[in-house]
Amino acid sequence: MKFTTLLFLFATLAISCSDSGKYQGDSMMNYPDLNLVVKDYLLEYEKLPHTFLKLEIENGKKDSSYIKATDINWEEIHTYFDRANLYQKELDKQYSITVISDTLNPIMTLLYTSINPKNFTQKLSINAENMDNKIKSIYMETRDNGFFNSEEKKVLYVVGRTLQIQNTTKKPFSAAKKKIIQYVFLNS
Repeated sequence: MKFTTLLFLFATLAISCSDSGKYQGDSMMNYPDLNLVVKDYLLEYEKLPHTFLKLEIENGKKDSSYIKATDINWEEIHTYFDRANLYQKELDKQYSITVISDTLNPIMTLLYTSINPKNFTQKLSINAENMDNKIKSIYMETRDNGFFNSEEKKVLYVVGRTLQIQNTTKKPFSAAKKKIIQYVFLNS
């Protein structure tokens, strides 16, 4: 009798700890592949003759400079998009999708909201044209809660116009630190 009770408790615990079927969001087949978005909408700006106005704000101090495309750390920027990519099998059904159509302008917004609070990407918003689905802008919010610190990023990319990265880090017993880097596309 005790053995069957123990076996029943173990089986119940194993089923309750499993994540399979836990989330009832939309199918991964409807999630965007941000690696393809980078390829189609960002790569062309990564070479000369493109130049940018780089604005940095940290601890209340502002700095600006002109920078050539070849002097930007594009690999780091690609990492933001790669890590925030929803098109992954393990994320299937973990996001809800809301579609908003603008009745005055031919623009639609796809809003992906994480159902799983542990997901790295919490929100992703894509604005695209209704007629040809050409992307106008992408906005993402990511959160990485470590054991001793947390990091939140907000990235806005308006295709061919601006790329802004807001990074907020929080460590125990200290105030949150916020850093904003914005690249303004000058000759696109």
